[in-house]
Amino acid sequence: MKVAILFNLFLIAIVLLLTTFTGCRDSYIAGYALSPDTTQTSTALKVIYDQDSVIHWYVKIYEGDLWCYIHNQYEQVKHVRR
Repeated sequence: MKVAILFNLFLIAIVLLLTTFTGCRDSYIAGYALSPDTTQTSTALKVIYDQDSVIHWYVKIYEGDLWCYIHNQYEQVKHVRR
């Protein structure tokens, strides 16, 4: 009986140690990001930085409503000359 209890406590301790060091941390679960990494560039999408230095990813760039793949919404894009 004591051996079974000690074995169960040992297993619980192992599981707690594993989940502490490899479990959920920040926005990662077991090393995989939950949100897209905006620091990397995409080869399939065009990257635009707006006037506030916010990153936007589009398939094609033209004036009008475009789907931003980072923000998952349509955004109005228009060319501004400087």
